[in-house]
Amino acid sequence: MRRGFTFVEVLAILLVLALGFTAAILLAKRGQQLTQESIAASLAAATARSVLADARQDGPAVLDWTTSGSVSQGYVNGLFVRRTISDEVATGAITTAQVTVEVFWSGEGDGALTLSERLVMHAP
Repeated sequence: MRRGFTFVEVLAILLVLALGFTAAILLAKRGQQLTQESIAASLAAATARSVLADARQDGPAVLDWTTSGSVSQGYVNGLFVRRTISDEVATGAITTAQVTVEVFWSGEGDGALTLSERLVMHAP
């Protein structure tokens, strides 16, 4: 009667275990990437809403914010934000404008969110 396993059987078991561990590690890594992307997208959406709701002509009150014409841009919450005001219409004391906010959270340019709404603007 034979006892134990042959060398080929042990190699087959080790190969199956190695493939299983590799798949588990890759799955966990991809899950972590998706979680980070989701967190970045949530932060970008909240930041875009905040910048969009700030009805001042010169953009939000942050230190590294620059304005050139109708485009304001800078970093808010660690994300690069560009705010563009267009199609301004003044009716008496009220001015409305189309405000577009773009938020970028990835250096490769694949992480971007754009919001655009017509808002009542405060006088400067």
